[in-house]
Amino acid sequence: MDVDPTDIPLAEPGPVTMTKVKSLWYMSDMLVIYAGDKMFQVPLSILVRRSPIFRDMKLVARKLTTITTQPAANNESAATEDKVQDEGGDGESNNEETHEGIPVVRLPDDAANVEAFLQAIFNSAFFPPPPVYQDEGTVRGILKLSHKYEVNYLFRRALQHVEVRFPFDLGELVAEVTRRQSQVYPLAYWITIELGKKVNAPWVLPAAYYMLCSHGVSSLLQEYPGYLDIPEERMKCIRATTAFTAAMSSVHSFTQVDAAKLETEGECDDPATCYQTFRDLHARLLDAISAGRTNVLTHLSDCRLKSAKLCSKCQAYAQAEYENGKQEFWNGLPEIFDLPSWEELLRERAEVMRDPSHRWGNYQT
Repeated sequence: MDVDPTDIPLAEPGPVTMTKVKSLWYMSDMLVIYAGDKMFQVPLSILVRRSPIFRDMKLVARKLTTITTQPAANNESAATEDKVQDEGGDGESNNEETHEGIPVVRLPDDAANVEAFLQAIFNSAFFPPPPVYQDEGTVRGILKLSHKYEVNYLFRRALQHVEVRFPFDLGELVAEVTRRQSQVYPLAYWITIELGKKVNAPWVLPAAYYMLCSHGVSSLLQEYPGYLDIPEERMKCIRATTAFTAAMSSVHSFTQVDAAKLETEGECDDPATCYQTFRDLHARLLDAISAGRTNVLTHLSDCRLKSAKLCSKCQAYAQAEYENGKQEFWNGLPEIFDLPSWEELLRERAEVMRDPSHRWGNYQT
């Protein structure tokens, strides 16, 4: 006879010993943060778990007497305190200053940056990783403050977004530059260069330098806001345009062909047509160089080359030479700007990013 399992009497549950999960045990302490003309009220216990800098602040240290978090090691505490002092001082607190009875910390940072930074910490939907699009101002603000206050997971995520705009892969850079052709913002490139150096992310610099210099000397001579410290960088980029101009010729050297060789060596199925096409391509190159253009990697787009009136043999030759020329230029790009080799840059990236093999792809549109 079948027995209904629901008819079997269940043993009475014994007493349960509850175990506190410290990593998910938050206190009710709150902190008010002033930045510029904005103020924010946030849970202190969460903030100090994200940022050792906030954990080390004197006011926060006093508040932590009732919060079960692991204190920073002495050497880490000293290092982080020195870092914040170097970048404009840590948050200022005053025993007498409160807001509605809640302690206040004043931060010297830009209010909009602080808002984005705190939103990213306390609102998981605010700053997702790529390919979800984030505007450049938000990315820069979070990158800067997550580095300053050592919120490492957020710093890596912000770097992911920077890498979408300033890739370390040749094919991705060409795609990004092509996408941006009608959107030339030299100021954004200058800001990225300055910030990339400040947060020690040198692998994003070659792409930023390239985008800046690929618009020619005129974009380098524009006046920019005084908060940008770029005199040395400006001279470096102006000198680099000489190398870019030389690369315009070398990368596209395949456009110079000998008509006699096309006819006699049997490597072309239509010498007359192919020779004229190569001449036209070379004439366009000379016009671009005369006009001061330095867009080495996108002057001759793949689509334009593939649609050129060339026989299959000449098409294959031109495509191979073009790809080799671009790759050679790309390999030497860091050296033009006094940066380490790509191998060293990507090794440094691997030390920062937990999963250096992961590719973030382009933004969703």
